[in-house]
Amino acid sequence: MSRTLSDLPGPRPWPLVGNPIAAHRAHLQFEEWARRYGRLFRFRLGPISIVGVTDPEIARTAMQQRPERYTRIQRTNQIMYDLHVGGVFAAEGDAWRRQRRLLNPSFHGRHLDTFADPIRVVTERLRQYWLGTTERSSERGEDVLADLMRYTVDVTSVVSFGQDLNTVSGGGDELQRQLAYVFQVVERRSNSPFDYWKLPGVGLRTRRRMRRLDAFLRDLIVQARERQAREPDRRERPSTLLESMLLATDDEARLPLSDQEVAANVLTVLLAGEDTTANTLAFALYHLAKHPDVLARARQEVDAALGDAFVPTLDQARELTYLDAIAQETLRMTPPTPLVPLQATEDVTIDDLQVPAGTVLLLLTRMMATSPDVFDDPLTFRPERWLEGDAEQRRHHRRMMLAFGGGPRVCPGRSLALLECAMVLAMVLRTFDFSLVDPDAPLREVTQFTIRPEGVRLRFKKRGASQKNIGR
Repeated sequence: MSRTLSDLPGPRPWPLVGNPIAAHRAHLQFEEWARRYGRLFRFRLGPISIVGVTDPEIARTAMQQRPERYTRIQRTNQIMYDLHVGGVFAAEGDAWRRQRRLLNPSFHGRHLDTFADPIRVVTERLRQYWLGTTERSSERGEDVLADLMRYTVDVTSVVSFGQDLNTVSGGGDELQRQLAYVFQVVERRSNSPFDYWKLPGVGLRTRRRMRRLDAFLRDLIVQARERQAREPDRRERPSTLLESMLLATDDEARLPLSDQEVAANVLTVLLAGEDTTANTLAFALYHLAKHPDVLARARQEVDAALGDAFVPTLDQARELTYLDAIAQETLRMTPPTPLVPLQATEDVTIDDLQVPAGTVLLLLTRMMATSPDVFDDPLTFRPERWLEGDAEQRRHHRRMMLAFGGGPRVCPGRSLALLECAMVLAMVLRTFDFSLVDPDAPLREVTQFTIRPEGVRLRFKKRGASQKNIGR
């Protein structure tokens, strides 16, 4: 016998408003409901019916059926397009297939090799900055998330379009402020029950700022084309994501990306690259500070691999298997994106549940990855789990951990993000002893478009003075 949405357990909705939640802790509320109501539950946000999902097989099936049966929430896509942040993130159907096919090579293979040296330069700059903090902030510690946000802006800008903004040493940059503003607007509009920005006279400031940002990106495209015209070698070996995008051609239709598509995708990379990687690194440093045994093993691996250097080369970074396991475990327990919302494009059946077209599925991926049905001892930070067992068991672990999404729309920047994590974590372990300013304080997570740790402050102390800096 089949069930309908009304048969699912869930919190009682209020008239008109549905189930009100605090936006800054939305993910924690959803996870609390999941613990209370089970693997499938229902709730409402305004007029929208939502099915919470904590079953990993249902989640993986839904991800595999994109974009035919499920898409990103249509309203979210429209918000992104209105702000010129469409690109591959918001595209669906044939438009997504074409853009993804063109963009995917830019994040892998020889392109990733090209990006390694610029990332090392920025990582060394962060090292020097934190060396200075050992003298100036020993009592209050260092707000590592703020520093890592500047680091990832520098990395993403130099990798994306070849400009080193140096916000790590020089403080905030206009581009970083613009990106922060875009995040605020997207979050505010996504959480609003109605499209207030479409009212007469509303949103003029946002439109002006987005036009300036769009003009900045269009100017970068012009400069990149001029460089490629002057230096033909760049067409054979592009040095930035932007140059690679300009050269990408659809093998089927021989159609390159339009300037509008390139601008939207560069902006998407800037937004995604800043927030998610910085949050992951801050969470990872927190976990290392809380688990000295893990830190000691990781440091032993890094010291053996790097010799006298402080920042790994690309080849050295690839040798750091335990450090990669730390990144995977961080993403399992404290992912920056613990929720994946999808919208059904047609009537679908999930087990015996009839789901009407337009219904939103909210995949609680962190709940899946911390379930005892998926991982042993799931609430313990234990990177070794990613290195144990046979090849099939390790594949199963990675298949069940959906921090980068899954199916055809798995995050294309995954390899780049993990390379940044390896660079920074190796640098920190090689250079510093560090500890939490308040080791007894609970980890606080807040929702600000993605999930970020709040109040993670570390004290850095330089390791043995005999080490030589030949890692630049």
